[in-house]
Amino acid sequence: MKIKFDIKYRQIIENGNYKVVLYDDTPVTIEKWDLKGNYPVLAVLPTSISDFEGENSWVEERLFIYTKDGRCADKCPSDKHYQLYIETGDNLTASERMLYNLVNDHVYNRDSIDEDEVREWMKENFLPALIEDCETKGDYFTADGIKYLNIKNYSDGL
Repeated sequence: MKIKFDIKYRQIIENGNYKVVLYDDTPVTIEKWDLKGNYPVLAVLPTSISDFEGENSWVEERLFIYTKDGRCADKCPSDKHYQLYIETGDNLTASERMLYNLVNDHVYNRDSIDEDEVREWMKENFLPALIEDCETKGDYFTADGIKYLNIKNYSDGL
């Protein structure tokens, strides 16, 4: 599964458990994680190049700088083709991946988490990911112009 890039996954990426890719699964190599400024990530991307006449083209590796969340610098081509993603190698949905990471982070770090932190995390992170999952799968219905999530499809297996 592909998730949005976040520098917090650095250790997992460096360990080889996750891979950094572009939207089309083109592999990306992170050369540096701690540049000073707003763009701390230095990445190497295969880039298509052509001569002025357009007769010859080739692929070169080029350096690009990125924010902590994988957005390319202003001087880089700004479309989605240069946004960084993380390939997790599993088939979890975004909401399932968030729950997995939350549990692993707190079990691994042996941190306790209180009810208010859980509620805030659900509101800011989990619910938007669950909505995205439902819209991606088409698990919603519309009534009076309002979209409602069809949570029943998710609870049938419980």
